[in-house]
Amino acid sequence: MEIAIVGNGPSYEEYLNQINSQYDVVVGCNYPDERILDVVSYSVFADALAARMMRKKGKWNHYLDKFKLVLGSRAQFGLTSCKDEPGGRQTCLDYFKELGVIEEIIKTPPEVIQEFEEDRDQKYYNSGHMAYQFVCEKWPEAEISIYGVDSMFGQSSGSLTEVTVKGKDTIWRGAELFASTTNKWKYNWNILSEKYSNKTIFYGPELKTLNLRQDNE
Repeated sequence: MEIAIVGNGPSYEEYLNQINSQYDVVVGCNYPDERILDVVSYSVFADALAARMMRKKGKWNHYLDKFKLVLGSRAQFGLTSCKDEPGGRQTCLDYFKELGVIEEIIKTPPEVIQEFEEDRDQKYYNSGHMAYQFVCEKWPEAEISIYGVDSMFGQSSGSLTEVTVKGKDTIWRGAELFASTTNKWKYNWNILSEKYSNKTIFYGPELKTLNLRQDNE
């Protein structure tokens, strides 16, 4: 079985035809590019800020019939603190449950780094990590291809998340923050690659590849 995880780093665009054509299951992160939406079966949300945009009258409400939701525990908690619509009577989480769109709620492994940046904007165990945990636990024998995790290749100039969730065209990170954040993201990827045995390859900018499990090359 071959499964693709599609992050939101810009390099995923280099592989659109590949993502659309050859996988048994495709898992997105937050709001996948519309050009691959027809093949996405699940999408993973680490934060309620993103997921709540699918509530009634929300900007991305129409995505609820496109894929099943995989939520991080932080997203789950946040969705209990907002309503299914402004002034609504039930929580956003109950609304999603009522529709039957929640596939699973991910409990973060104790081994990984979970701290926030000082501005509480960046969680080190992000939707890409959660997507990998979800896939490895659901399909332990699957071969996994990961796209759009550009931080693994030393790049972090922008992401689809900034466009779809925060309404920005581009996000710029200072060099010091970039290095600190990337190191923690990579640390967590290494933890996960040791925790799970799935054959895994990252596909990055300029058609570069990276396999964290060298014995599986």
